[in-house]
Amino acid sequence: ILEGFGIYNYKHKKELDLKLTSIEKEKAKKDFTNLLNQCDVPKSSIIIAIFRNARFDKKLATEWWINFIEKMKELNKRYIFIDILSPDIPTKLSKEVLEYSNKDLRKLAAFFTHCDMFISADTGPLHLAAASGVNSVGLFNHTIIAAYGTLGEHNLNIDLDKSNEQEVAKIITKKILTSEKK
Repeated sequence: ILEGFGIYNYKHKKELDLKLTSIEKEKAKKDFTNLLNQCDVPKSSIIIAIFRNARFDKKLATEWWINFIEKMKELNKRYIFIDILSPDIPTKLSKEVLEYSNKDLRKLAAFFTHCDMFISADTGPLHLAAASGVNSVGLFNHTIIAAYGTLGEHNLNIDLDKSNEQEVAKIITKKILTSEKK
């Protein structure tokens, strides 16, 4: 809003914050740890949650997600994916991914805080994840990034009209590697 009035010199960061409590995060950590332990996930893994659902034209095809995950794993074998399920998509993408769901949005957001990254098309859970503080990647194909992109320096917005699955995988891997060095 301030930028709309020509004010660019303000000190507030452009990001959302749900102000999750330590109790919420600790309860979610138990769910997160249990999920990883059930599947014997190595400690050095990079955990990436994905949300495949979105409304109308914003939703990406199942084939897109399968190709994307394949490209990501080609770039780094340490990537482990958790498919965040919804009532519209009640089954996980493939046997190669883990699955998690929770109808309570605060519990879901607290779960995200234990992931290394969250990736989704432009939809509510993308912004929920960004507000939880997890590194979030928004995939945009029919909405305007400047208007609907995720807020925060730790987030990334990608225009799918300019990038295919392999290019998106490379962009995200570069972001992860840059974050690991810090």
